[in-house]
Amino acid sequence: MGLLGGFDWHLKFVEPVRSGDRLRERITILDKRVSSKQGRGIVKNLIEVINDRERLALSIESTVLMATRPQ
Repeated sequence: MGLLGGFDWHLKFVEPVRSGDRLRERITILDKRVSSKQGRGIVKNLIEVINDRERLALSIESTVLMATRPQ
């Protein structure tokens, strides 16, 4: 599987990241569906970057076009 393209990106820089911060990422799939073109799918996801104080630093909601596995 591979990323074919991205569209409809929404970035929110919620809190600054400082030197020495430990960051982790959480990815949530919000929606997925098969594209009208064979071998492709559309995925809407939410990527969140959280600092070591458990505060949200960055939020990215995007919709991407992905290659799908052959049937």
